Amino acid sequence: MAPPPTGADRSLIEPAPRGPAGLAAGAVEERKPGHEGSRPSNVQIFFGIYFLMTGLHGLHVIGGMTVIGWLLVRSVKGHFTSEYFTPVDLGGLYWHLVDLIWIYLFPLLYLIG
Repeated sequence: MAPPPTGADRSLIEPAPRGPAGLAAGAVEERKPGHEGSRPSNVQIFFGIYFLMTGLHGLHVIGGMTVIGWLLVRSVKGHFTSEYFTPVDLGGLYWHLVDLIWIYLFPLLYLIG
C-alpha cells in the first residue's frame, strides 16, 4: 500500500499542467510570426534566433516535466524522507532555472521592439 500523499507530492503535482500549457501556448504563438506588417531585411535573422531560443527553451521544459514526473513517481513510492530529499531540491532548482530563463527571454523576444 502506498503511503499517503505528502507535501512533496502536492508540490510535484502542482506544476504538472503548467508545463504542457506553456508548450501549447508557445506552439500557438510560433504560428504567428511574420504574418502581419512589413518584413524588414533582417527578419530572417530575428526569426532564426527566435525559433532557436524558444525551441531550446521548449526542450528544457520537456526535460523539466520529465524530471518532475520521475520525482513524483519516486515520491509516491515513498523514496523521499525528511532526511533525504536532495533529488527533489535539485529538480526544483532546475525547474526554476528554466522559468528564470523564460523571464529573460520573454522581454527580449516580445517586448523589445
